[in-house]
Amino acid sequence: MIKQKYMTRLHTSILNHFIVGLALICPLFGTDYTYYNMPQSIFVNGNVQDTVTASPGNGDMTTIGSGRNPSLNISGSNNSIYSLQVKSPTNVNGVTYYLGGISVNGNISATISNVHTLSLETGSISVGSGTSLHVFSSGNRINAQSSDYGGESKVRFSKSTRLTLNHNSNVKFTNATFFIHDGVGNIANQSTLEAQAITIRLQGELNNRGNLKLTGEVYNIGSQINISTNGISNMTNINGTITINGNLYNGGQAKVDTTGSIFGGFNVFDPQFGGGGNITLYGGSMNVMGNIISSQGGDLLNGGGISNARNSSIGIYGATLTANNLTNKIGSSIIFGAYNDDVGKFTGALNNENSQNASIIIDIAGAKAGTHQIINGNLSGNITIGTHVQLNNGNTEFASTSLGSNNNNQWNGSVTLSINEQAIKSFKSSLNANSQAILSSFGDRIYTLQGATRINIAKDIKEFNKNLQSQFLLTPFSLIDTIKSNTKFDPTIVLQSATSSFISDVNAIGGGVAGSLVGGFGGIKAGFGYRLGNIILYSNIAYMYGSMQGAKNDFVLLDSEFLAQSHSIGLNANAKTYFLTDGKLELDIGLGYFVSLIDSNRNVKLNSPTQSFGSNYGVHQFSLDLTTAYRIEMGVLSISPRVKLIQSYNIISGFSENANPSNNNIAQSISVPQYNAYYMSIAIGSGANWRLGSNKYITFGLDYEHFLFSTQDFHLIFQNGERISFSSPYTSRIGVVIGGRFDINNNISLGIEGIFKTTINDDTNIYYYGVNGVFSYLF
Repeated sequence: MIKQKYMTRLHTSILNHFIVGLALICPLFGTDYTYYNMPQSIFVNGNVQDTVTASPGNGDMTTIGSGRNPSLNISGSNNSIYSLQVKSPTNVNGVTYYLGGISVNGNISATISNVHTLSLETGSISVGSGTSLHVFSSGNRINAQSSDYGGESKVRFSKSTRLTLNHNSNVKFTNATFFIHDGVGNIANQSTLEAQAITIRLQGELNNRGNLKLTGEVYNIGSQINISTNGISNMTNINGTITINGNLYNGGQAKVDTTGSIFGGFNVFDPQFGGGGNITLYGGSMNVMGNIISSQGGDLLNGGGISNARNSSIGIYGATLTANNLTNKIGSSIIFGAYNDDVGKFTGALNNENSQNASIIIDIAGAKAGTHQIINGNLSGNITIGTHVQLNNGNTEFASTSLGSNNNNQWNGSVTLSINEQAIKSFKSSLNANSQAILSSFGDRIYTLQGATRINIAKDIKEFNKNLQSQFLLTPFSLIDTIKSNTKFDPTIVLQSATSSFISDVNAIGGGVAGSLVGGFGGIKAGFGYRLGNIILYSNIAYMYGSMQGAKNDFVLLDSEFLAQSHSIGLNANAKTYFLTDGKLELDIGLGYFVSLIDSNRNVKLNSPTQSFGSNYGVHQFSLDLTTAYRIEMGVLSISPRVKLIQSYNIISGFSENANPSNNNIAQSISVPQYNAYYMSIAIGSGANWRLGSNKYITFGLDYEHFLFSTQDFHLIFQNGERISFSSPYTSRIGVVIGGRFDINNNISLGIEGIFKTTINDDTNIYYYGVNGVFSYLF
C-alpha cells in the first residue's frame, strides 16, 4: 500500500514536471489576424506566435496597411518571445506590408517573417533597451507589374523615417534582396544592427556608436533631393565598430531593382540615381572584407559622364579603416585626422586615382607628438606632397609637422609632429588664472591649429571667457533683473486720486536684450494696491518667457555659441509711506521673490565636429530694497531725487552639463557648484512726473547703480578640475524709464512705458530695452 502511494506521487510529480516543461518550450496559442483586424498594440507574455493574412488580390502581390500605414507596438513581460508570420492569400506570391512605425519594448524578442517588402512609409522603427527585433524577408521575386516597389524582396525606409536602436538592443534584417534606408538611423552604445541583403543602400543618415554589421554590396549614396539636385548620404561612426562583408561604394551610381524596367530602360519602381557619400569615423573601427571605391555621383549622360555631380569624402579621425583595396576616384577626398590624440589609419592598398589637388588631406590638429604611420599597405597613384597630398595644421608657433616622403616627393604614408613644450610653458605662465583654466580645458589640440600664435590663442581665450560669463552668470541675473524691473509700482495714480483707495493694474511685458546677450522676452504682470492714509501697500505677480543667445564673438581658432530659453516668475510686495507735514519725504520698502528656470545649450567647435552641451537649472533671488526720495513740486512738474539700497540673496543649486555626444573630446563639460551669495548695491537717481492737462501725464526716471560686494564668487569647474571665477554679474549700470498715462475717467487709466538699462565698465556689456502696456483701474 505504501509502495503504491509512493509510485502514485512519483508519477504525479513526473507528469507535473512534464507539463511545466512543455509549457515553457511550446508557444502559447497564437492568433490568426487578417489585414483589416491586425491590432496596433500587442502585449506578449511568454512565447506567442501570430499570423496575419494580407488582403485578397490578383497577380503576384497583395498588401497589408496600404493607404493606412498603421503602426505596430509590441511589448511584454521580460524574456517573452513574439513571432508574426505574414501569410499570402491563395495564388499570391508576395505581400507588401506598409507601416507607419514599429516599436518594440519590454526586454522581449520579436520576429516578423515571410514579408516580401516591408515598407516603413512614415514614423520610425524604435527598439528599446534589452530588446531585439528580427525581420526575416521572403527573399523571392515577383512580377514587378503587380508591385509598388519592384519585383525583388525589400526592406525599405522612406525619407523622413527613423531607425532607432536604444542602449543594448539588437535589430536584424535578413534574407531580402534589397535593404534600402533613406531616413535617419541611430545606433546607441552596446547595440547591434545587422542587415543582410544582396544590395544594401544607405541613402540618408546613419550614426553608429555601437555595432553595425552589413553583409552584401553596400552603397553609401545619397538619394535624389529634387529633379535637379542629387543627394549625399552620411555615415558617421563614433567609437563604434562597423563590419562589412562585401564591397563598399561611397558615392557614385546606385544599384537598383531592374525588374520593373521598360524595355531594359527606365525603372518605374526603383529609378536609377547617383549621388555623393560621406563616411566619417571618429575612433572605433571599420573593417571591409572587400574593396572600397569612393567617387562622385550624379545623373548619367547618354554620351558618358555625369551631370549634377555630388562629391564624396572619407574622414578617418583616430579610427582604423581596413579593406583589401581603397580606390579614391575623381570627386572624392580622403582625410586623416586626430581624435583622442590618435591619428586615423588605413590598413590595405590605397590607390589615389583622383588627380585633383588636395585629394588626400592629413589634418594633424590634436594629435600627440611623434611619428604616425597612417598607411599600412601599398600606396599608389597620385601621391605627390603639396599637390595631391596636403598637410593641414601642425605648423604653428608651438608645433612643427612634416610628411614622410621618398626622393621623388611622393608621400610614404607617415607624418611626424613635434611640440615645443618650452614655448607652451612660457605662454601659460603669462596668462591669468581664468585664462590658464580655459586653455587647459582644450588640451594640446589648440597649439596645433593653423594660426595658433600667442596673440590668437590669448584673444580666443578672452572671448571664450566672456562667452561663459554671459551664459552662466549674466543670462540668469539678466532675466531676474528684467522681471524685477517690470514689477515696480508707481503710486502717482493713487496719490492723484482724491476718492479711490484701491487700484488694480495689468501690464503686458515685452522687450529685448542686446550687447553680450541677444534675445527677447515677453509676459504679463498683474497687481493690486491699497492706500491707508499716508501708506500705500502694493503687491503683484509677473510671468515672463525669454529667449537669449550669446552675441557673435570674434574668434580666430575656435567657435562657441549658446542659446538659453527661460520661464521666469516674480512676486513683489511694496510698502510706501510719506513723512513730513506735506508728505514729500518718501520711504519705499520692497520685498520680492524671483525665480528663473533656464534651459541652456552651448556648442563648441575646435577644428572638428561641434561638441554640444546642455543644462537645466534655476536661479532664485530674495530681494529687499530700501528707497528714500524727496518730492519737489513745481506746478505741473514734480521731481523726486532718490537713493536706493539694493540687497538680495541669490541661490543657484549645483548642476552639471550633459555632453552630446558624451564620448567626444572637443571640449570639456562644465559643472557649477552650489551658489549662495548676498549682493549689495547702491543707486542714486531721480524720478519726474509731468502733468499735461487734467488727464494726461508723462513720467521719467534715471538711476545710476553701483555694485558694492558679493559674499561669494561664482565658479565654473571643467571636467579636469580646473575652474574659472567671476566676482559679480556687473560692476555698474544706468537705467532710464520713460512713460505716459492717459486717464479715461476717474477709474480707468491706460499707459505705456519704455525701459532701457545698460551695464557700464564691463567687458560683457548688456543693454535691456522694453515697452510695456499698462491698464489700471481704481475703485
